[in-house]
Parts: sequence; C-alpha cells; structure tokens
Amino acid sequence: MWDLRRWSYEKRPPGEPVAGEVLGTVEIQLQQPSPDTCELTEFTITRTGHGQAVSGLLGRRVRQDLQEAGISRTTGWLPWNDLYPHGRRFLRVLGRIREGSDGVQVLIGG
Repeated sequence: MWDLRRWSYEKRPPGEPVAGEVLGTVEIQLQQPSPDTCELTEFTITRTGHGQAVSGLLGRRVRQDLQEAGISRTTGWLPWNDLYPHGRRFLRVLGRIREGSDGVQVLIGG
C-alpha cells in the first residue's frame, strides 16, 4: 500500500491510514496472479482541488516502484465510483490501458 501525503510519499503495511494528511492511497497486491503482474485492489484520492495532480504524482511514484520490482502489467480494474476522473488519470500515468478479450490491463510504463 502506498500513501501520498502533502507531497511526501511512503509505503506502509496494509490497514487503516495513520495520522496525517493523506491525499491519495493505492493498494496493490504484487505478483498476482503471476510474478510480473499485480492486482489493483483499492484506490482513493481525497477530495481536494488538486485531485488530478495528486493522482498523477501517485501514478508516477507507483509506476517507478512497480518497474523496479519487475512488475510489467496489472490485472483488475478500479471500482467505477473511483474511476472518474482521478482513477482514470492514475491508470494513464501508470501505463497504457489495454482492453482485450482477457479483460482490462495496464501495461506499466507502456
């Protein structure tokens, strides 16, 4: 799980956010269902006037960490209520969105 706080970025164990001003959170299960794949399980951007900037910055930081971990694609999809507009921006920054017969994937950095 990654948190973006008033422009600082940190990884933390799963669970409730700790004290502080959290602007965005993403939860990702690594190596699911294969070693080069991750699954998006949660995404939240706090409602502020900077939501697009927060989702973009969070996407860039997470993309870098995933690439360093050898993750090249995602499975799953963010919940529809979180998809517009911030979730879609997060996914576009994370990589290239691909819709195919096997479902929706994001190719990291693609």
